[in-house]
Amino acid sequence: MTFVWLDYALLAVILLSTLIGVLRGLVKEVMSLLGWVLAGWTAFYFSADFSLFLKNFVNHDGLRYALAFLSLFIGVLVVSMLVNHLVSRLVHLSGLKGIDRTLGALFGALRGGLVVVVLVLLGRISPLAAEAVWLDSFMVEYFGQISTWLADSFSAQTGADLQSQEIDF
Repeated sequence: MTFVWLDYALLAVILLSTLIGVLRGLVKEVMSLLGWVLAGWTAFYFSADFSLFLKNFVNHDGLRYALAFLSLFIGVLVVSMLVNHLVSRLVHLSGLKGIDRTLGALFGALRGGLVVVVLVLLGRISPLAAEAVWLDSFMVEYFGQISTWLADSFSAQTGADLQSQEIDF
């Protein structure tokens, strides 16, 4: 088994994500993820209502909606960051910092693996899939099996075929 440069790049993605998980800890990572999801959900579902409050300030409907969306998204994200900071401080003050960092490493490794799976899935539908470096890559072969399972599961749920899509660049 010989690694090619692509293997090292994909491994670096996993290691970098793991390192970030160690430095931030599980609580901060999960709270951050929840904050982004909550910000997106809030902006998506309430921006139309919130845009009505901006009617006196912005005349263009599209711009008003975009401003409402961004305002809600950024506002919820800032509040979630403050809550995240407070909860993280409580975890560290409680003496659970070591466990938090260890579980953060596990979370980071899983997140990095998921990012690699998505990159491999996207790479399969690009011209890179015909390149020698792609065909010789150990990591692409390994994570390709996972991405195939993921694409097949997604296809079974939605009816969309991710395997046969191709992108022209």
